[in-house]
Parts: sequence; structure tokens; C-alpha cells
Amino acid sequence: MQECSVFDGRWRLIYREKLTPAWRQVQADSRDWKVWRNRTYDETVKFKDQFPPQYQILSEMDSQSRGGRVRPIELYDLQSDPDEMHDLASTAKSRAELDRLYAALRDWVKETHDPAVHPPSTPPE
Repeated sequence: MQECSVFDGRWRLIYREKLTPAWRQVQADSRDWKVWRNRTYDETVKFKDQFPPQYQILSEMDSQSRGGRVRPIELYDLQSDPDEMHDLASTAKSRAELDRLYAALRDWVKETHDPAVHPPSTPPE
């Protein structure tokens, strides 16, 4: 997976490509509670029906084990959401910010000849 982001002091756009296979490195202290005494991972799985947003975050972070979908693009308003918990990429009211930051990302890739990513002309869904 390739990833880059753009931040303007308030808004942060995260762009990813090469999402197949869906794989991320999950730290051992998050998954192996018997060793590290961190039960958060197992408890989140156990109570996934009671706490769907938390389980969604876990499934995205450990997509290879939980079958979560790693999103190709995310957008966060750090003024109202400093912990980046509410992705606004698919909301109509944030579309102008997404388009503006995506254009800045494409310009950066072009100006720097960054070989790591190749964002298409329009943001991915």
C-alpha cells in the first residue's frame, strides 16, 4: 500500500493506492493481550455489535484479519475532529475541501516527480 497526505493547518486529506491485498501492520501490543495485557483488541471484537464504529476502525486497521476495507481517500477537519475519527470524504458539504486538497496533492506529486503514488485526475470513491 502506498499512502500520502496533504494538510493545510485545518483539513487533512489522506490518499492511498495499491490497496490489494488489504494489509496493514498491527502492533503486537494491540493484538496479543496475553503477552502485553492489552485487551482492547479482543474486547472490541467481542462487543462489535454494541460498538460498530469502534469495530469499523479496528477492521480497517487490521484489514487482513478482520476483512475491513482500507479506504483510498479520507478527509478530516482537525478543527472539529482533532483525533481524525470522522471521515468527511464522502460528505457533500466537504466536497470543495476534498477537491482543493486533492488538487494540491496532485500538484505536489507532479512538481516533485514523486514516484511513489500516481493519483488519478479525479479523487477515488
